[in-house]
Amino acid sequence: MNRQRDFEVVVQMMSEGAEAVKDYVYRVGDATSQLANVTLLLGQNPNESISSRSYRCRSSWHWNAAMVGIDLLFSLAEKGHCKKAYLRDLQRAGEMLDQ
Repeated sequence: MNRQRDFEVVVQMMSEGAEAVKDYVYRVGDATSQLANVTLLLGQNPNESISSRSYRCRSSWHWNAAMVGIDLLFSLAEKGHCKKAYLRDLQRAGEMLDQ
């Protein structure tokens, strides 16, 4: 019985569990944003988040203001959140087309 090895196994399991929870929270947040975009903001694409739409429509002053606000809100987690959300949406669409 190696206590160091047991400890390492427990730490690894906790790390994997935390990553799974983080991934779940991300997916729920993304789905909630997509739902709000379609229902509250009358968006046409059910797979587009508010962040992604804000970046895509940034030439309009109100969407640009939304993008700046959302990017500020998420600035501690990631820089350029709306652009990254837009690029992730494009990547997912491409992956769907490739299937």
